[in-house]
Amino acid sequence: MPDAPLSLRLYRWLLKLYPAGFHENCAELLEREFRDEFSESTRAALGILCIRLIADLVVSVPLQFSREVTQDARHTLRLGARRPWHTGFAILALAIGIGANTGVFSVVNALLLRSLPFRDPERLAYLSSFFEPHDSAKQFQEWGNQSTYLGDAAVFEQFDANLGGAGEWRRAHVVQASSNFFSVLGTQPVLGRGFASGDDVDATGWGSTGRNAVAVISFGLWQELFAGDPKALGATIRIDGNPLTVIGVAPLGFDYPSKTVLWKPAAFSGGNNGWETIARLKPGITWKQARAAFAVEAEQLWPNRSPLQRIRFPSTIRELRDELAGPAKKGSLVLMACVVLILLIACTNVANLLMARTADRSTELSIRSALGASRGRISQQLLTECVLLSLTACTAGIFIALWTTSIAAAFQPAALAAQAYSIWDARVLCFAIAASVLSGLLFGVLPRCTPVAPIRSEPAAPAMRGAHVSFVKRW
Repeated sequence: MPDAPLSLRLYRWLLKLYPAGFHENCAELLEREFRDEFSESTRAALGILCIRLIADLVVSVPLQFSREVTQDARHTLRLGARRPWHTGFAILALAIGIGANTGVFSVVNALLLRSLPFRDPERLAYLSSFFEPHDSAKQFQEWGNQSTYLGDAAVFEQFDANLGGAGEWRRAHVVQASSNFFSVLGTQPVLGRGFASGDDVDATGWGSTGRNAVAVISFGLWQELFAGDPKALGATIRIDGNPLTVIGVAPLGFDYPSKTVLWKPAAFSGGNNGWETIARLKPGITWKQARAAFAVEAEQLWPNRSPLQRIRFPSTIRELRDELAGPAKKGSLVLMACVVLILLIACTNVANLLMARTADRSTELSIRSALGASRGRISQQLLTECVLLSLTACTAGIFIALWTTSIAAAFQPAALAAQAYSIWDARVLCFAIAASVLSGLLFGVLPRCTPVAPIRSEPAAPAMRGAHVSFVKRW
């Protein structure tokens, strides 16, 4: 027969998985029956005994937890109905704290955590204050090929223009970019093709002729103007009166750099200072190495900058995500710290309120202690009350979270549709639930630590309440 003391210690540890009330009433009985069954089992029958034990734990532990939580929830509702003003104040304070945290976290999630709609977005870079290589397609391509830290680079210019199609005109955000714009981002059109090498011919502006009179349109514009018809390929669309042939449709949700509806090949011309540069780091190159190499290269390409120019047009390379977040990144993190502080203050106030209520319930808790309820069972009930209170506040806090995200979107809208602020996100909802549970545990610690003076009387004999005490008899 295997080592009984070791097996018994393991079984005692497993019994701690049960809730406090059931463990206090039944642990000794279950342990005794396990010892009897174990002593009578042979090595061959030990495997069956272990299977029975595991099956019993899987079934009975959640069942007993649900029974005790249901009992505690009913008791919490009765207590809340007796003092509606206290309960309402606690829910309101927590709803403000949890709702504000959820709303601000939705902004942080959109800007810093949610994946961008590009291939390997963590390798994409944005280069600011770049200059000479943008004068011609050939010159830019030569610069990109000679780079020691960039695998590929593309330039683009964004502006608003009059867009016409199907007899209607409206203002739209348009981008003209180098032919490798989509390949650098790792994005392929869902219909048609992207730009081909040579589409970005050198020219003096929109009056140029040749293969650059083509366009890739956004998924939304495709639906709006062509109702999703694949025959949109080859159709003509006009930008400021200049005709462009539709050659592709961007994927749903792709609108880089900022709610763009149409992309056309760049028309390079000398002296254009409106270009922006994106690039992809070479494999094995770290961001620290890329920043050092870019700083050296920037000094070589623009050595005669005045101190004022260095301040107004700093040469930097940073992650594309940071560029898209802009000033909202730092602001959202500071605001996140502020709302966390608000939640802590709310938890402190609710904890003080519950401590006062716990003091008023000292007689009730003492009687329960005298009837056999241990400190662990009473603590479990108090913590259950706190968690249920915070989860109720979380439900009410959803409206505050929606209001918070709408304010954030009004003052600092997201650059991309993929970065839209929304609380209806799995990560945000999990954060809200986690914040609620942790808040309940946090402001439940002080009432839990409040001493309960037991009445001096013999505790009542524990009742089994119909519980099945033997895992063996269930099988």
